[in-house]
Amino acid sequence: MLRKIIAIKNVGRFLSYSASGDVELKRYNLIFAENGRGKTTLCAILRSLQSGEPAHVLGRTTLGTGNAPEIKVLLDGGTATFAQGAWSATVPDLAIFD
Repeated sequence: MLRKIIAIKNVGRFLSYSASGDVELKRYNLIFAENGRGKTTLCAILRSLQSGEPAHVLGRTTLGTGNAPEIKVLLDGGTATFAQGAWSATVPDLAIFD
């Protein structure tokens, strides 16, 4: 199970996001925000984590940075990392509704 999004770099609006404070996810989570705040980008990241398909993330690389996307998420069994165009682990049981 996904427990926490630790860091997102160079993906869409997330130039350099890192978790701070108690932001651990629970069994069911609702993400609500105004248009243009990164909800669809988060869904793309989660879809990529679910399937292992890097195109969901690579298609949302932040323009103008010249750096590759990097993502770290905390799972029950350790950390999954997206680096150099691939995930170190996937979560096929993840359900996403957007």
